[in-house]
Amino acid sequence: MEVLSEHLGQGWLEGFLLTGRRGLLSCYEAFIHIVDSMFNQHAKWLKVSRELEWRKPVSSLNYLLTLHVWHA
Repeated sequence: MEVLSEHLGQGWLEGFLLTGRRGLLSCYEAFIHIVDSMFNQHAKWLKVSRELEWRKPVSSLNYLLTLHVWHA
């Protein structure tokens, strides 16, 4: 699904990973800083969740940074 909201994409991906699947967030590199605080919170949550015996491991959160290199 493609929307013009990095926050929404990040949230969808985090929820998708919690279902046991793998995912990828494709984002223009200039906009990735919009979700860096969300990524930091996710990383903190993963650290704590690893200490819980009943929680299954969560797949990695992957980013594909894109860049427009051709200029007219």
